[in-house]
Amino acid sequence: MATLVALPLSLGVEGFAVQWAPAMLFATGWLAVVNSIGATSLLFILMRKGEASKVASLFYLIPGVTALMAYAVLGETLDALALAGFLVTAGAVWLCTRSR
Repeated sequence: MATLVALPLSLGVEGFAVQWAPAMLFATGWLAVVNSIGATSLLFILMRKGEASKVASLFYLIPGVTALMAYAVLGETLDALALAGFLVTAGAVWLCTRSR
């Protein structure tokens, strides 16, 4: 269903021309190797060494860590609400993963 909506929009706005640039190749390689293969391998290693629920709770840190990386690398702004949300999420993950 989504394809039926997105395809006409993409054909009308973008087309299918690819501009092969070093930045595009690096980004594609990074997504394919590091994010896909590396992250999945790390997930399986962590699950082998610990409880699956503790490992799964780490996924809640992804948006906050991404925002912090965007702040550090890309110069994005962080407002108080985003920082507060990250702190609440980090605290919840800490409660879930700490040893009892």
